[in-house]
Amino acid sequence: MRQPEERFEVCTTDRTIIVRHDSGRMTAACLDDVSAIYAETNDSGPWGIDLWFVMLDANGRQVCYFPLGATNQQAAFDKFEQLPGFVMNGMNCTTDGWHPCWRRDAAVA
Repeated sequence: MRQPEERFEVCTTDRTIIVRHDSGRMTAACLDDVSAIYAETNDSGPWGIDLWFVMLDANGRQVCYFPLGATNQQAAFDKFEQLPGFVMNGMNCTTDGWHPCWRRDAAVA
C-alpha cells in the first residue's frame, strides 16, 4: 500500500520542477521564476502529510509544492541543492510553521 505522500510524483527538466498531484492536477515552477522555497510543517503526522516543500513566485504566490516522501522527490532536492544558500529546514518540526529554505534575494546578497 502506498503512503499518501507517494501519490505525488516529482519530475524535473533542466530548470523546471513539475509535480503531478494525487488528484491528477499538475503544478510546475521554473527555477528562474521562483523567489523562495519554504518547508511548511503541520501537526498532522504521523498519519497525515505533515511536511510540504513550497515554491513561491515573485508575488509570494504558491506555484508548485510537494510533500516530503513524494515519488522521485530527490530530483527536486538535487535542483534545490544547486541554488546558492539552499538549506533544508523544518525537517524535525512537529508544529505548524513556515521554515525558509531559500530566498532569491538572500542568495544574491
